[in-house]
Amino acid sequence: MADLSAFLTALVINAIVAFVVILLFSYLRTRRPRVYEPRSQPELAPKVPNPPAPIGPGMFAWVSAVFRLTDDEIYAQSGLDALMYCKFFTYGLKVSAMCSIYGLLVLIPVYATAGNEVTIDGVTTEVSGIDVISLSNVAEESSRLWATFFSVFLFAGIAMYNLVDVYKSYSHFRLLYFREHHSHFHAVLLRDLPKEITTGKALKEKISTLFDDVVSATVAKDVKALEKLILERDQVCLKLEHAEAVAIQNPDKDPPTAKDGGFLCIGGKKVNAQEFFGARLDELNEEIAKAQEEAKSSEGGSSGFVVFQSRKSAVTLSQVNSFGVPGNWTAEQAPESRDVKWANLFMGYYARLLRGILVSCATWALVVLWVIPVAFVSALTTLESLGDLGADWLVDLVETSDVLKGFLEGFLPTLALIIFMALLPPILTALTSAEGVASFGLISKGMMTKLYLFYLINVFVVSLLAGSVFDQLDPIIEDPSSIISLLGNSVPTTGIFFTTYVMILALSQFPMALLRVGPLIVSWIKLKWLAKTRREQEAAWYPGPYDVGRYLPVQLLVALLALVYASSAPIILPFAILFFGFGYIVSRYLVYYVHVPNWETGGAMWPAVFNRCMLGVLVYEIAITAMMGIKKGKIQTPLMVLIFPPTILFWQQMNKAFQPAVVFQPYVDACETEAGDELDATEYMTPAIVADADKKPMPYDPPGDEPEKNFGFDDS
Repeated sequence: MADLSAFLTALVINAIVAFVVILLFSYLRTRRPRVYEPRSQPELAPKVPNPPAPIGPGMFAWVSAVFRLTDDEIYAQSGLDALMYCKFFTYGLKVSAMCSIYGLLVLIPVYATAGNEVTIDGVTTEVSGIDVISLSNVAEESSRLWATFFSVFLFAGIAMYNLVDVYKSYSHFRLLYFREHHSHFHAVLLRDLPKEITTGKALKEKISTLFDDVVSATVAKDVKALEKLILERDQVCLKLEHAEAVAIQNPDKDPPTAKDGGFLCIGGKKVNAQEFFGARLDELNEEIAKAQEEAKSSEGGSSGFVVFQSRKSAVTLSQVNSFGVPGNWTAEQAPESRDVKWANLFMGYYARLLRGILVSCATWALVVLWVIPVAFVSALTTLESLGDLGADWLVDLVETSDVLKGFLEGFLPTLALIIFMALLPPILTALTSAEGVASFGLISKGMMTKLYLFYLINVFVVSLLAGSVFDQLDPIIEDPSSIISLLGNSVPTTGIFFTTYVMILALSQFPMALLRVGPLIVSWIKLKWLAKTRREQEAAWYPGPYDVGRYLPVQLLVALLALVYASSAPIILPFAILFFGFGYIVSRYLVYYVHVPNWETGGAMWPAVFNRCMLGVLVYEIAITAMMGIKKGKIQTPLMVLIFPPTILFWQQMNKAFQPAVVFQPYVDACETEAGDELDATEYMTPAIVADADKKPMPYDPPGDEPEKNFGFDDS
């Protein structure tokens, strides 16, 4: 049975930490604006053309500022990707709040007054702790199961109703996005070009046989050697700027030196850093200029971009089978030029197909292998499991203190699970990139779908079954359908574990995201001792993007947990409200005042998010149906079948109604929204070829002593 003291210990620890962290953030925000409110700073003007107004000096002024933000303001400042990320918290908050009315006012009293003993298969068990207010406290064939039965239809309906609301909002802003003046709406990415199409001229001539308004055509070129030269040139330029700044700031000291030759700071000849890096910069500029000229006349790879004068032509080419050649002329709407993953444009159709199969196999293999450590971590939730592992000394030690017991059973395993799953995003990002997708936005989307699969299987299913699945492995192998009954048995007994999981996420993830400990410490060290030039100073505090694909799977998992346990362990609902409410505030603050996106897809990830929300609803219905069967609800269990057809039909009809309208740019908008679009014929040329061939160091700009020059890190 659930240990109430363990849960309360975890709650108190996390609540205290969250309170302290929020107070610390509220204090530091007013003193370190370039760390905690960088988008409102004038230095970011090139990347944020219309920066938001500073919040003000009040310690908690940021809270009211966030609540005053409208969806239109977030969309205008941060884009539709950021807005839809924030809208998901609104969805989760509404669903949790609406479900809590029935869950807390009806289900908890029904469960709590069912008595404290349950007989299952002739065995009577005493129910204690938080399990008293869960479905675990309801006897077999009890009429109280009707309350659970009605909750499924109510909660599933609430979830689907709110999904419609969010999808309508997404459709509205998606159409606004299509009507804006973006040059990439005039461009089409063509992959798997025939071997005879190796230059932009040849590509333009071919497409001009179909359309008469081709502005430019370019073929992506594999120029790794040139890119390597540019990377070295950029590093040399930074070192030259640093050496010049050190020399100016220390006129009474010897000029800064560098090493010519050597390996790993060993050996080499000491030389004047300014002269050495200055000469090397001139050499690299000459090499780059020569390499660029050679690259311009070289043949390209298997992908190219076509830019049209009219959006209509771009919409048409991206959606029709132009030449009817399998494995050739694969067309799609071009991403923003800053969103293009240029290194992936040289993979052919069959190479991408093979890589996709291999990555899928690797992902599933990783899912299976990841089960082992996750199941082990989940097993640490009870002292009995530790005893079975031979850690009797640890059991004896923990038993001496209720606080230690609560920390071990209620806090540590859940925290370890969160940390363990945080290791996955870089691995899954690399796997998705290896598939050969053409843009960073698609990489983020692919990583999100894979990461959600991990959370669904390794956090939800494995944590759900870890305590009993190994004991019943043989019956499952003999009868795979028995896993449904095992699911029904496990859900009520794991409510406290997942309630703790949601609570820890709410009270740790969001406060720490606000505090930005890493950027605060790193930027302070760099600005205090390392950053000598204006460019180094800006790099030290630049906030960077907020990759929503990395964090959405967690939100999707919490939405699933809130639904599944809303009917079986309604105590999770207040913590789901806390999670989504806290997330609502923090996400809007971060995307509006802190992070600067590197690219924008116009919310292209939302249809995939919707499908995973609906998968969550379906899993919820299956889980409750299994629980009804375990509780021997002879009438309720067969009637649960009635909920599946409308759920699946709703899912299908939503995709059928909304996806055609939001995935592709409407043709009518393409016809009407053309005036004012500025087209750049070089926008989709390989970046290394059009890079500045004669780069010079930035003039020295002394930092000064005032806070503005010191980027908010004054000594006061």
